Amino acid sequence: AYLISLALDGTPLVVAYAAEAVVLAQAARWFADRTARAGALAFLGLAGAHALVYEAPPSALLHGPEAFVPAVVALGAVGAAVVRCARLEGELERGGRRTLEALAAGVALYLASVALVAPFAEAGGALTGQQGQALLSAFWGVCGFAALWLGLTRKLRRLRLAGFALLSLALGKVFLYDLAALDSGYRVGSCVAVGLLLLTAAYAYQRRRGDATSAAMPPRAPRRGRPPRSGSAPTSAG
Repeated sequence: AYLISLALDGTPLVVAYAAEAVVLAQAARWFADRTARAGALAFLGLAGAHALVYEAPPSALLHGPEAFVPAVVALGAVGAAVVRCARLEGELERGGRRTLEALAAGVALYLASVALVAPFAEAGGALTGQQGQALLSAFWGVCGFAALWLGLTRKLRRLRLAGFALLSLALGKVFLYDLAALDSGYRVGSCVAVGLLLLTAAYAYQRRRGDATSAAMPPRAPRRGRPPRSGSAPTSAG
């Protein structure tokens, strides 16, 4: 790692860290070596930290990255390495694989968010940047609703939790940033979009929950016929 840091810099360094993580993860699978597995996770951490500090810091969600292509390449390399390590991790530890899958989804969401904001930030102008922020809030809400819907239909708890988390993130952004920094038109659009998604998600959740409750209830016993009254003799034909 020290020699790689001396020889490379910037996006090539992130790509090298990600490639080293994949190589070590493959070695950990072949030889069942936990030391190689720990090294793979360490290189993944180095690649992700470098990308988040230099190529695509959190400020890129507001103003876009300084260089769009290097940021996309760096985040793409980290995401691809995490996906590959998650597949290799499956035979060693199930919990580690799920954690890496969640991390890969987070990297993909972050990359898509930066790519969404970047064109508006590069165009310049306050109104153009506000358009990007309003779209970002709506994008997070749509992703949260999609994750919640998939979690409900496929009965996957982790997807439902991810959907709730993304919807909460979108709602928090609307209240903490959009209402304070955007103009009235974009504030209204952002609030309406996220609000409609929240209402739709709540309706879908309640409906699916009601269907699941109805399916879990035992069937009712068939009603028996009323017994004949005492003292009445059965009538015979003819």
